[in-house]
Amino acid sequence: MQWDTKLKKEARETGKFLSGCGAGFSGVSVLSDGIVYPCRRLPIPIGNIKEGLMNIMLNSEVLKNLRDFDKIKENGCCDDVYYCKGCRAIAYAVTGDYMAKDPMCFKEFVKKEDIEPRVIRR
Repeated sequence: MQWDTKLKKEARETGKFLSGCGAGFSGVSVLSDGIVYPCRRLPIPIGNIKEGLMNIMLNSEVLKNLRDFDKIKENGCCDDVYYCKGCRAIAYAVTGDYMAKDPMCFKEFVKKEDIEPRVIRR
């Protein structure tokens, strides 16, 4: 497996960070009864721990969808979805669709000049 992907290289070169929603990527939540969820805030059961965590991680359709940036982008997200992913739990809570655009995305409310680094003179 190649860890230094094209996306990671591009993120470094453009100063964009690969972060945001970890659902489907960096962890899952397991309840005391063994039910596994993609995120503690995303109440969509994806299996039971008895099925094996590796099996769930590799075969869950929900997790496959969460790792498919193009599917998320098709639902109205911007080009930066590859870097931030939006919050799938908030999308689900508001719209009922975990693949929908994150309704709390602040990007459309922020002007580019407001986030560019500024030189502070003393």
